[in-house]
Amino acid sequence: MNLFLFPEAANTNNGYGFAVEKDFLKLHPSKSDLIVWYTILEKEDMGYLKSNDIIIKKNKTLSIKSIYNIFIGKDRTELLINELRFLKTQSFENIFCGDTIFYNAIRALFPNAYISVRFHNCFARIYDRKRLLRLTLDWKFSLKLINMYKLERQIFNDKKVNKIFISNEDRNYYTTMYGRKFDSEVWPIDVDINKIKKNRRPIKYSHSIVWFGGVESHKKASLVWFMNEILPIIKDAIPDVEFHLWGRGTEKFNNHDQGVFAHGFFQGTGMPLKNAIYINPDLIGGGVKIKIQTYLENGIPFVSSPFGYEGYSMDLIDNKYCFVEENDNWADRIIKIFKS
Repeated sequence: MNLFLFPEAANTNNGYGFAVEKDFLKLHPSKSDLIVWYTILEKEDMGYLKSNDIIIKKNKTLSIKSIYNIFIGKDRTELLINELRFLKTQSFENIFCGDTIFYNAIRALFPNAYISVRFHNCFARIYDRKRLLRLTLDWKFSLKLINMYKLERQIFNDKKVNKIFISNEDRNYYTTMYGRKFDSEVWPIDVDINKIKKNRRPIKYSHSIVWFGGVESHKKASLVWFMNEILPIIKDAIPDVEFHLWGRGTEKFNNHDQGVFAHGFFQGTGMPLKNAIYINPDLIGGGVKIKIQTYLENGIPFVSSPFGYEGYSMDLIDNKYCFVEENDNWADRIIKIFKS
């Protein structure tokens, strides 16, 4: 019997759930394997459930567990040993930790086991990049970086762990820093080339720019940078340009006088606005942005920063639908797209 611990329900409600679903389908657990799901969703909203699966509800931001974890220097979502102690009496051939937040509890319960740990983000790389670039980020995300940096260094130093990264960039960071190449691998996000070819159509642009996604953690800093540094330059050249935002937490940026329309969480299907240019101004990177795959496969034209494009092939950059620009070139590139 194998043990699989997944850090979210396998679904397409968000990027995290989408990536977990990809891992689940790749691993293909058998009926006899034990699966632990760590999620905010209710049982009836989850897919892929078996009768013997275990569901552990993920703690909310202001829960006692969150406060305790932060107090002892851990990420607020990290599982406690007591939550998984029921596993101690069982024997497993293989143990898969679907995220680093399971590591400490599993290692305490199975100190000699060889385990696999999935890195959906490499926070250590983000932490080092933040220091190098001297970026100022949201204090909550900065605290998360500190705590996850400590956790990931523990895992990096554990020679009984197979490290599974989501991009070559993340794995290269690990192998360069630690000098080990044979205890890690990459499970990349696969882009469907046939979908790309099928869904691309000629676009007659309206003067609309779209941010599609939440504004939690470092995304807020990227969005503020775009609105403060790039959007005014674009508006000088194209006065009727509109900036539309869809995603959880975007409402706070609503400013119709400045041509900024924040719509909140998107309730529909597909993409919210046609004939617009979508943006991914990621200032710090880390992991892989699932939205890039969505844009590519659905024929959605977008501009991304180099950090935001990590994990995807450079061969897909065609400067017709997929634009990857350094920060200094963003305004000029978007103006040229609208005027082309």
